[in-house]
Amino acid sequence: MSNEELLNNNMLRARIMNVEYEILSEKEIISEIKRVYYEENGIQLTTDQMGF
Repeated sequence: MSNEELLNNNMLRARIMNVEYEILSEKEIISEIKRVYYEENGIQLTTDQMGF
C-alpha cells in the first residue's frame, strides 16, 4: 500500500501533521500515528505499512 493510499483523507493528514509538531521520541510519534490512523479508519496500522 502506498503512502498516498494510507493518508486517504484530509482530516487524517491534518491530525498526523499535528503530531509532527509535538516534542516526542520516534517511538512515541509512531505510536501516535498508529492511534490517529486507527481512530480515523478503524483499522490497525502496522509498522510495516508505515515503511519502517
